[in-house]
Amino acid sequence: MKAEIIEKKENKIFEREEIKAILKHVGAPTPSLASVQGFMAKLLGTEPKHIEVASVKSLKGADEAEAFIIFWKNKEVEDLTKPKEEPKSEEKKSNGDKNAS
Repeated sequence: MKAEIIEKKENKIFEREEIKAILKHVGAPTPSLASVQGFMAKLLGTEPKHIEVASVKSLKGADEAEAFIIFWKNKEVEDLTKPKEEPKSEEKKSNGDKNAS
């Protein structure tokens, strides 16, 4: 994947940068939010927890997508690049106890 940043605005009120980019994904499907988050974090030299991918829209008839990304300076968002955690063992037990009555 390659990215071309077409617009970058500093939003001082919310302490963030708002970025519009064209993502080129030749021969591959439209990138997932997690892959865009990881890619943009590397491109901007930060951690994925500071990158919020607001939207990724495929451009019709092209191997490109338009993305709106928010680079937070002080706020952390969910890191989509990490695998989700399994439910705790206590939650599994409570679900299994339903049939015990």
